[in-house]
Amino acid sequence: LRPASKGASALRDSTGEALRVLLCVVGLVLLIACANIANLLMARASARSREMGVRVALGAGRRRLLRQLLTESLLIALLGGAAGLLVARAAIRLLMSTLSTPAGAVALDTPFDLRVLGFTALIAVATALLFGIAPALRATRTDVQSALKEGSRGSTGGGGRARFAKALVAFQVGLSMILLAGSGLFLKTLRNLNALDVGYSRDRVFQARVSPETGGYPEATFAARYDEIRDRLLRIPGVRGVTYSKNGLFNGTDSADRLIVEGFTPKREQDQNSRYDVVGADYFSTLGIPILRGREIGREDSARRVVVVNEAFAKTFFSGRDPLGRHITAQFGDDKWTFEVIGVSANVRDHRLRGDVPPRYYRTSQGSGYVPGAVSMQVVTAGPAAAVANAVRRTIQEFDDNLPVLNARPVGEFMDRMVSREKTVALLSAVFGAVALLLACIGLYGVLSCGVARRTSEIGIRMALGAAKGEVIRMVLADTGRMVALGLAGGVIAAAALTRTVSSMLFGVVPLDPG
Repeated sequence: LRPASKGASALRDSTGEALRVLLCVVGLVLLIACANIANLLMARASARSREMGVRVALGAGRRRLLRQLLTESLLIALLGGAAGLLVARAAIRLLMSTLSTPAGAVALDTPFDLRVLGFTALIAVATALLFGIAPALRATRTDVQSALKEGSRGSTGGGGRARFAKALVAFQVGLSMILLAGSGLFLKTLRNLNALDVGYSRDRVFQARVSPETGGYPEATFAARYDEIRDRLLRIPGVRGVTYSKNGLFNGTDSADRLIVEGFTPKREQDQNSRYDVVGADYFSTLGIPILRGREIGREDSARRVVVVNEAFAKTFFSGRDPLGRHITAQFGDDKWTFEVIGVSANVRDHRLRGDVPPRYYRTSQGSGYVPGAVSMQVVTAGPAAAVANAVRRTIQEFDDNLPVLNARPVGEFMDRMVSREKTVALLSAVFGAVALLLACIGLYGVLSCGVARRTSEIGIRMALGAAKGEVIRMVLADTGRMVALGLAGGVIAAAALTRTVSSMLFGVVPLDPG
């Protein structure tokens, strides 16, 4: 995939591991398909043993027969590759639409150039040679007299050929087990991320970024503009509360500071670092974030240098001590500002879903002498957040149609962008797992069908001697059970080993999850 934009390049970098995993998944599906084709070619060669015998009797050499059979395999592979390219064009469009979210579309240049065509042709030829050679060699080892004596019945094949076919089926079942186990882990990861408690409602917060600085307003009026926009948004029917923050929720921006914390002695330089955000009045109560100790920042604090810290901050910098009333000092450019801690809030996830919640403090804008030139307005709704989308945009434009409104959408859509990689991997691994299972079923059916045909005389004799229909069915199913059991046993062992390699992509589930 060639990046069509810087955003696409960043996407490629962030999803490199996922793409490598999907490449391995595709390789496993190809192996299963090739094993299936090998089994089908073996059965076809067995049915053509009389034909091969006649050709040999008429003077055809083994090399010529081998060339003919490999040519037939090559034609099958090339036709399959061509059909695959046609399907791939539609599949790539579907993949791009899956990767794209309302919060950020993805544009990747995926041309079908000579490299793609050459790679496909190379894979087709390689699979034809690798998985067509064994059936072809077996077919050219035909004993002329035995083949001709078989007459129209065709060769029934030897026990070695049957054992090889069963081994291939067990191999397919094992590979299917690996893919199904992997897809189960990825689907559970996606479910866990979507169900993760972030500390506020995913579905009832609408967010829109406004920038008075870009709109040409003087810096001294930024705070008043934010308050005025908030008051206008509060009048929208269905809106329960409005607040704002500098970085927003999952908006892709964050801020950090080096701090001096009263009573805390850092052991390393990085121990002085903390994330922060600049928030409006009643930020926590509006979003529904609990205040565990003290109080939140209110309108009465607009001119005060006060902060609320989260649990992670309190645990890191005030372990065993009461943080209320203590002070932290942060440097902004050449200025240092000291703030008093007035509250401790619960940890929330506002920038990423994975990993531990980092230490963070929240401060007022006016009190520190710094008002950001752009903020994200959080509009809390009584119903689905998408229902107020048009009203929010219209209200801000009525306030000033020159004021830029960016990234206006429900917060849940921003979160969807965060799990686009997991969504893609889960979807594709599930599809490939289902395809692998279908191929394994086809292979199992083919081998059983050939086995039953080969044992028709034996089954007739058994039934003539009094064997009941159920006994015959149990005899056939016993062969099925042995193949499936062998494949499942190998598949479980392989899955247990291979799923450990994707542990970094999992969330809330271990590689050896029983489910």
